[in-house]
Amino acid sequence: MQDKIISEMMKYRNIAILGHVKPDGDCLSSILSLKLALSYKGKRVRCFVDSKIPHIFQAIPHINEVEGLSGIRTSRFDLFIYLDTPVRDRTGELDKYVKDATIINIDHHESNTKFGDINWVDTSYSSVAEMIFELVKKMGIRINRDMAFLIYLGIATDTGFFRYSNTTDRVFEKAAELVRYGVKPQEVASMVFERNTIPYIRLLGSVLSNAQFALGGRIGWIIITQEALKEYGLEEEDVNHMVEYVRSVEDVEMAISFLEAKRNKGIKLSIRTKRYIDANKFAAHFGGGGHPRAAGCMIQGKNMQEVVKETISYAKEVLKNS
Repeated sequence: MQDKIISEMMKYRNIAILGHVKPDGDCLSSILSLKLALSYKGKRVRCFVDSKIPHIFQAIPHINEVEGLSGIRTSRFDLFIYLDTPVRDRTGELDKYVKDATIINIDHHESNTKFGDINWVDTSYSSVAEMIFELVKKMGIRINRDMAFLIYLGIATDTGFFRYSNTTDRVFEKAAELVRYGVKPQEVASMVFERNTIPYIRLLGSVLSNAQFALGGRIGWIIITQEALKEYGLEEEDVNHMVEYVRSVEDVEMAISFLEAKRNKGIKLSIRTKRYIDANKFAAHFGGGGHPRAAGCMIQGKNMQEVVKETISYAKEVLKNS
């Protein structure tokens, strides 16, 4: 499959790489590292994300090369590459401008719909960044420090910095190889964990002080409203990781954050689990998807109170039967 993808990419001159809305470390690292690789091969490559870049990722190498919606509206491309995107509409409004071109789909989500003309979907990989690492090496491209940093960032963030169940011996071997290319793990960790702003910490304190728990603490959840974001001057993209604090509670098996999404006019659920509940299957019940330990969905047409009540009721049912 890798050879087929490389052969296809080499056919085209003008290439667009698309990431998903509310990009995480894996998404941003993958689109940027592949952009660098294809640029070294003489391709005209641009990458797009239909969201603001979260604050913690605004200092990563080449982040200023990620474009928004305005850039794709007036351009034509021969090839579109979707990365870390299980369904096309996860790219937001970008997908509307994908016309009359070949589509390559590279992903590691079980819920991927294989919408591309060429699909490389493999759930055995920890991250799309790990997949891109193999692809770049097969292309014969010399990996410099920036590219290594980006790929390491993607692997590290999608494995919870080597804490999640997708952390395999292969992941550690690749991480070690990237360190030999010049990556300093402490710099990557510092970027992710030590760039929080004071407003973020203030909001985090407010949100966590109102966290709720059920079933003896096996379920925990938080609520983030637009009013709270406005009060602290933050964006939706800035609070993607708050749910991790709930998962860190000793007895919690399932942690959920309910975010009032202004743009989508709905409630965004971020679901995290620890040991035995499949977050992907749970999210699929509400039309979403993701990974066994991290997934999400968007519920529209209902208010926050209704969504929380329905979701927690279903969560109780799932945990009681497991």
